[in-house]
Amino acid sequence: MYKRMIALTLSLVLLLSLLPGAFAKEEIPESIDRCCYTKRVVETKAMARPDFTGKLSEITPQRVEDTFRYLDDFYVHAHPEAALELHYGTEADRQVLLNLARVITKDCDTPKEMADAISSWVARNVRYEVQTSAYASDTFYRREGNCLSYAFLIQTLLRSLGVPAVLGDGWRGDMRSSDVELFNMEGHAWVFVYLNGQWELYDPLWLEESTTDREYMARWIYFDTVEFVTPAYDEGKLPPVAYDKAVVYFTGETFHMYSDFFPQGAGLLTNFVNNIAVAFLSNQCEKDTGISDGWYYLDGVTDKDLMERGQVYTGGWLSYGDYWEGQNFGLTYAHANGMLIDGAVMEFDNRDYMMYSNQCLEILAQEDAYIITDGLLTLPTGYRGKFLDLPWAPDTREGCTITVQNRTPDIAVATVDGDVTCLKEGVGEFLYTMTRDEDQALMGSAILQIHVSDEERIPDYTDHVTEDPKPAEPKPTEPKPTEPKPTEPQPTEPQPTEPKPTEPQPTEPKPTEPQPTEPKPSEPETPEFSDVEKGSWYDSSVSFMVEKGLMYGVGNGRFNPTGDVTRAMLVTILYRVEGSPSVEGMSNPFTDVPKSWFTDAVIWAAGNGIVSGVGQGRFAPDTPITREQIAAILYRYEGQPQISGSLSAFTDGSKVSSYARTSMIWATGVGLISGVGGGRLAPGDTATRAQIAAILTRYL
Repeated sequence: MYKRMIALTLSLVLLLSLLPGAFAKEEIPESIDRCCYTKRVVETKAMARPDFTGKLSEITPQRVEDTFRYLDDFYVHAHPEAALELHYGTEADRQVLLNLARVITKDCDTPKEMADAISSWVARNVRYEVQTSAYASDTFYRREGNCLSYAFLIQTLLRSLGVPAVLGDGWRGDMRSSDVELFNMEGHAWVFVYLNGQWELYDPLWLEESTTDREYMARWIYFDTVEFVTPAYDEGKLPPVAYDKAVVYFTGETFHMYSDFFPQGAGLLTNFVNNIAVAFLSNQCEKDTGISDGWYYLDGVTDKDLMERGQVYTGGWLSYGDYWEGQNFGLTYAHANGMLIDGAVMEFDNRDYMMYSNQCLEILAQEDAYIITDGLLTLPTGYRGKFLDLPWAPDTREGCTITVQNRTPDIAVATVDGDVTCLKEGVGEFLYTMTRDEDQALMGSAILQIHVSDEERIPDYTDHVTEDPKPAEPKPTEPKPTEPKPTEPQPTEPQPTEPKPTEPQPTEPKPTEPQPTEPKPSEPETPEFSDVEKGSWYDSSVSFMVEKGLMYGVGNGRFNPTGDVTRAMLVTILYRVEGSPSVEGMSNPFTDVPKSWFTDAVIWAAGNGIVSGVGQGRFAPDTPITREQIAAILYRYEGQPQISGSLSAFTDGSKVSSYARTSMIWATGVGLISGVGGGRLAPGDTATRAQIAAILTRYL
């Protein structure tokens, strides 16, 4: 349910950002010599919009067969790597989602079991929300999303485990009573997963189990695109086209663009759908005439530059002009199916680029200063410095004047030199223009956007149950008897056991999951724990923490050194260090912190800037704490001292999340946190009670 939810991640003003001289006299760059250079006023291969007036059930069987044929031809035989690509977000985002996938599938033995477990987990844990980001990392951290969000998250989790998964989209309903006017309704999305030599359709919003029944699919689903490409093997029977969509067709030989409404003079078209940009270029290079649109590949393969009119670029880095001579007016990367990368950080020529739909911009901000949210480069309030490079090469800017209009001066202010000052949370927007000095001709303009946010993104791998994961979409009324009735799935897991604020909190912890509510034991100050080995690396730390009354045993003479420590537990320990001060007059900023044994500690920590939550007004008190979260909390507790150094000594130092990088440099530099062996820091691993005792003993 997403077709009408349109959001720009980066607005690029038509072709102006790519084409200096768009309003000046015609000039042919000398560096462009592939095929030949001509004006951008070109003719795209036009295909008349298919004329269809019947019920969709007349064509859905063919749509289903064409779709599965395309899945086999492209994702199994021609480009199997395309069903495993992971580009969205940063490397750190992809690592977090890999960790999540491993947690979900830890008891699974086969890819089928993995797919079932992941689909079920997403259905349980993601609350249905129409107007939200569809990027997998955003869906995970916020635990909310629409059908496209569900599909992208499932796809990403499976791909991270090496299981081929491909996004599908279209419409859901009774095809026997629906006609082409259905395209004026909201759409739907799902995932095809390749298991045991065949594709299975997963749709946790509608089906409790996956299905391979093509008759059922033809009855209840209109198959439109596969990762935004429309399979159409017979051009004489092209499927109907939604009037708000730009379409790339695959006809069994190559990808070409539908262009019934394509504006003349534009060799580039972008369609933004719910934060996922579907963008593609239409190559106008033709063997017979030698006409080129000015774009070419940077991988040295020349035969791809000699495509027939109307075909789209596929598979590789692209540039407009000569990139190596500084004459690039655009840089981007195309998937093997012609779609361009969006919302991702990718490296090229030893530089990091933020991929924004139809082009990418070099990231000038330091790696530890930014994250990616909602498909945008995200910086914290108070940030001052570089952010993104302008879309014009330095040589192109010579003899020109660049100006910037700050459209959101209360949120962020940028300069013509590419510096930005982030003032408060929100979306900062800047309009850059470049004019030629000699005649004031407009050479190009571009709108750049960044996200300013102080949200602390802390991975929460626990399994929750949402109140209602169902969308408000039309339900099929007559499902195929052999298929599960396509009604909304109901949660099959128990609801969260967190006590309601009005209920009394148990005074004693469960035996299998001890909480630090246990009274100080009536044993000696430094009791002998049966599970603490004398002389072990953590023995003295445990004794110290117990002696100071900061940690206790878990009962029955045990300390449970390998047990998890939750976020609430760590904050409570620091609160005890401070003497458990009064929090009178301080408010509770978190919706998931009820009246409990840790409430005052959390209120104290939040009020003193030691914790800021995990986003959406949540603290996640019961989530096991990770090593990098410990570093971040202790660093703030210490008052955020000045630091120097790096994490280069650790092989996984780059895996530390951006919010915790400074904290981890401090923690390792002062000896609070050390590696776990093999040169690894393991920033995302959870910390045990023994590790917490050792870290806090060193600190105190």
